Amino acid sequence: ENVLSSLHTQVLARTLICESVLSLRMSSRSRAAKGQSKSARSKRRRVDDVTDEIVPTAGPEKVAALEKSALSSSTKVNAIVELLELCDDADNRENETRLNAIYALHAVFLAYRGYEKPKPSSGETEPTGVEAAKARYRTWIHEQYRDYVSVLLNIISRNEPELLAVPCLNICMDLLANSAAVPASRWKFPNSLFERILGAIVGGESEKSELLEYFLEGYIRFDDIRRFTCRILAAKCSAASEGAPASSQRQLADNVYHILQSFEGCRGPEAGGKPSLFVAPSTGELEDSHVLGKLKTYTRAYSQCWLAFLKLQLPLDIFKNVLLRICDDVMPYLIDPRLLIDFLRDSYDVGGVVSILALEGVFTLMQEHNLDYPLFYGKLYALFDPSIFHVKYRARFFRLADKFLKSTYLPGYLVAAFAKKLARLTLTAPPAGCMVSVRFIYNLLKRHPSCKVLIHRDWDDTAPAIRTDPYDPSEPDPANCRAMDSSLWEIQALLHHYYPDVAKLPSVMSTPALRKGEMDMRRAAQRTYSSLYTTERDWVYMPEELDEDSDSLDRASTLPRKLAEQAEKAVSAKTPLAFVRPAKLLVGTTFQHWAVE
Repeated sequence: ENVLSSLHTQVLARTLICESVLSLRMSSRSRAAKGQSKSARSKRRRVDDVTDEIVPTAGPEKVAALEKSALSSSTKVNAIVELLELCDDADNRENETRLNAIYALHAVFLAYRGYEKPKPSSGETEPTGVEAAKARYRTWIHEQYRDYVSVLLNIISRNEPELLAVPCLNICMDLLANSAAVPASRWKFPNSLFERILGAIVGGESEKSELLEYFLEGYIRFDDIRRFTCRILAAKCSAASEGAPASSQRQLADNVYHILQSFEGCRGPEAGGKPSLFVAPSTGELEDSHVLGKLKTYTRAYSQCWLAFLKLQLPLDIFKNVLLRICDDVMPYLIDPRLLIDFLRDSYDVGGVVSILALEGVFTLMQEHNLDYPLFYGKLYALFDPSIFHVKYRARFFRLADKFLKSTYLPGYLVAAFAKKLARLTLTAPPAGCMVSVRFIYNLLKRHPSCKVLIHRDWDDTAPAIRTDPYDPSEPDPANCRAMDSSLWEIQALLHHYYPDVAKLPSVMSTPALRKGEMDMRRAAQRTYSSLYTTERDWVYMPEELDEDSDSLDRASTLPRKLAEQAEKAVSAKTPLAFVRPAKLLVGTTFQHWAVE
């Protein structure tokens, strides 16, 4: 009892002494704080807990002093906490100060190898004494390193000024490379850290085109970065398509598409070559059997990324761009192009411009990959409506339609249905649309002689059906529209068109003209009201320069303005403007055998 009483007395005395010392320190600090002005407080010097070294209070000098203190001894690592505070923008610090602190912490963590995770104790008993202190020290260093990486990723994700975002990206990639600097036998790509870096680049609501460009120019050329980029983006797109808001999906789709279109397929190393690594082992080389040395792994990652990306809610402009380049830039590099069947078929069913852009992809799958799609020509037939003469992709549509109907094995009723429907559209089409339509019909009749009956069909005046066109334009099935029983009287109607070049076109349907080769539609498909007006304005009538045997049926291919200016000045130049609004579309028309409603 005497011993216990003595110990209790000693503990109580020490407690009272500590409380007295603390109260004295607090009172002295409060008195000093009251006596100092604001400017004096800003210049107050700090005494480190371990040493009496004086540290400046602000600016680059403070950052340099803290970095020097942290690197000088492992007992002064408390400076890391202050450097982390300087990296934060909570107090509206200058970007230069924050950047200096970021670079300082980078040097500190490389020196202390903060990216290395503390190894768990291998024994059955917990370490004690010095070993336990070292374990706590390593754990604390790694925790500060993780906080530092979080600060860098927040700056990247918020897309702060380029002064900060680009250096933070470079530092993160450098830490990524250093974290895997081990011998080749134990090498493993730090996928978790790279996933966070890539997530900060492509995630968030802000636009990051400049940061993405910097990432693509500096790092995407490496095989390991390219392969793991595809894998991570595939996982992020799959997760976003299952429940993310539409706005987030569109922003993610914009960033992911920017990355995907930057490289042509996820190509790996050349046959027999070594992969180019950004995150390379410290010693030795990877074995030939390593996954990064197999080309198939790159193709599979690229395919998974595209398929997951196409499940997102794509913005309309990206949707159109994907359909435009999917045949040339995507299909050849997929592990199996037939994986795009659902996407292209759904796009083809949308209608309008989207269906026009999906035409080539669907037809490529049918022609080269044995896609069975019996409704293809029925849906193509439905796309022929008055809007095709006014869409942006008109030339592409007619080029593809001509390609799809080029086969001589197509049934005659199908070809006749397309020819008849397009002829009916010429009655209300603009002049440029009439020019490409007549050429299109001419090529169809040239390839399929069985359809020439649509040109010169003899009718019996006593027949009851001669007053009604048997063709049904409202019938969606080309097999049931009775186009083969009709005639291309609409082409004859164009003889009375108000635009002279259009009025000349029906002459190509004469029997001698059909003996020539096919007509080129590419130039006619690109004409517009503006280009026709320019042709009329610049056309110069020069009889000695015109060739009566020329295949050209319009004045677009005659002397342009530059050549006309070089002609003789004595030649009188007339500029006939044909763009006079007509009283009605077809002037003075009386069609034999047909009653036009």
